[in-house]
Amino acid sequence: MKIFSSQVSIVMAATPITASAAGKGFTLIELIISMAIIVMLLGLGIPAFRRYGLRADLENAGVTLATNIFRARTLSLAPEASKEGNITAYGVAFDALNNKYRIARFSGEGANVQEESVVDQFLLPNQVAFSVAPAEPILFPLALQGEPAQLPADSNLALLHTRLAQNNSRTININQVTGQVSLEE
Repeated sequence: MKIFSSQVSIVMAATPITASAAGKGFTLIELIISMAIIVMLLGLGIPAFRRYGLRADLENAGVTLATNIFRARTLSLAPEASKEGNITAYGVAFDALNNKYRIARFSGEGANVQEESVVDQFLLPNQVAFSVAPAEPILFPLALQGEPAQLPADSNLALLHTRLAQNNSRTININQVTGQVSLEE
């Protein structure tokens, strides 16, 4: 089968522009006004979206911290099989100056508690800082089965977002009796 190609020329007849065909397009001023409206809407929407992102960073940091405190409690309920024999508690220790905290294994009792090893370490997101953090670790002794040890007097925890003007903090509460962790605005 052979295919032959041939040149086809198309002649278009010039059609005159009538009054009905002239109104089918947009004028330059209509396009400029439409673009100005779009730019204004974007100008109003982007700052609101950025504030939402900053609030989400703060909320995520608070949820992560509360979850990690709960994780330390869970580790005290079901200690790892490979733990050292002298481990008496799991807990969360805070480094407020560097915006870090860590889940760690502890040994000893009372005032003689010492950090033995780190299970996991965390850094708060940029522009989120501890506004209040305990100097002493929050401990969950193995013997108390998930209840926290006597919480330090300064066991309050609060996170602060440095770039938000309103609604810029989250508080983490630990129930002394049950060890339940909650996050509040």
